[in-house]
Amino acid sequence: MAKTAVVKAKYIIAGEGNVLVDHSLLIEDRKIAAIEPSGKLKADKVYNLGRAVLMPGLINCHTHLELTDLGKPVTRRQDLTMWLDEVRELRDATDNKDLIKSSQKGVEAAIEYGTTTIVDHANSANSYIPLKESGLRVFLLFEMVGFPEHLYESKAKLLDERIAMVEEGDFLKWGVAPHSAYGVSERLLKKCSAIAQESDCIISVHASEHEGEVELFETGGGPFIDFLTRLGSDFSKWKAPGVTPVEYLHKLGLVTGRTLMVHCNYLHGSDFKIIKNAGAAAVYCPRSHFYFYHRYHPFKKLLAEGVRVVFGTDSMVSNWSLDMLEELKFVYHSYEGLAPIQLVRMATADAASALGLDDKVGTLAPGMEADICAVHIPKSFTDPLKGLLDQRSRNIFTMTAGNLLYQE
Repeated sequence: MAKTAVVKAKYIIAGEGNVLVDHSLLIEDRKIAAIEPSGKLKADKVYNLGRAVLMPGLINCHTHLELTDLGKPVTRRQDLTMWLDEVRELRDATDNKDLIKSSQKGVEAAIEYGTTTIVDHANSANSYIPLKESGLRVFLLFEMVGFPEHLYESKAKLLDERIAMVEEGDFLKWGVAPHSAYGVSERLLKKCSAIAQESDCIISVHASEHEGEVELFETGGGPFIDFLTRLGSDFSKWKAPGVTPVEYLHKLGLVTGRTLMVHCNYLHGSDFKIIKNAGAAAVYCPRSHFYFYHRYHPFKKLLAEGVRVVFGTDSMVSNWSLDMLEELKFVYHSYEGLAPIQLVRMATADAASALGLDDKVGTLAPGMEADICAVHIPKSFTDPLKGLLDQRSRNIFTMTAGNLLYQE
């Protein structure tokens, strides 16, 4: 990496969203040192990106990298429980060597698409080395699955072992990811909560992803009973708490200012205020939501309630790519009344805030670390923000802390 570098482009989204024309960034020692009109700055290395929008690197707040390539596609279907069965069978039939390769493939795709920070729900440790060596900012969240109470001791031991193996640093943090209210026993959920409180790590949990999940917790019935019974759960002595999954997770201390509430597709009643009052973030995965034929997502109501909403791609078994820019395009072209800059902020500054990184990344300003991507836009656009969300736009440059990861 050059000691100093200049990155220049036709447009730069700087500060709180100001679009500068024909400007450049000066990078020194990982950080943005200045933003000036092009031609004024000198450096050891110059990147001239032409007709592109230079912007903060994209932050993917939810994915499962080891599921990037399981050897064959998963059947797209509306029934989440049947889909989960198929994914589980495919994953269990894939050895660790291939899961590491799958994770590496996902890392490379994310970088090519302009992602600079990624939150990985890791069902195993297979994505650890690919992520550690990637140059990305990483939140490696160890996913716990195990509703039957008799699994507690083995699952708790496994979680402790995985946390202990991680070598944390500026670019790599660990966290806990209890899969969901229905996928983890109450005792194991409480352990995850206690670990998070003690370490101040990120918590990520799938919440109210499916109507059947809500029905299970409110009434004790629905399709999830058969699904979880197939996985070994015994419901003969279990009593439904009579609350929503969000209320249940909140009761156990898992909805906090460090929590990523993933999906939030079917929120009811007080769910909105619980998430807002806790300071948690809701992670909307737009194209994955569409993949399962869900109705419109309540992210607009969440925003209106004052909840921080951020984006994720989810995994390649419920999406067509790990391209965060495509998520923004999908939302912009599917919902009315959204300004492009609002979507950009949700995928950058707001996401950085949700992860506790807003003092380092998420905006392009002097003193911030140089996590950058650049999106080439068609010549026909005079409004660069609309051009950014045109179907033909594409990322051409990815950099974290002044370290070039990708250039087309």
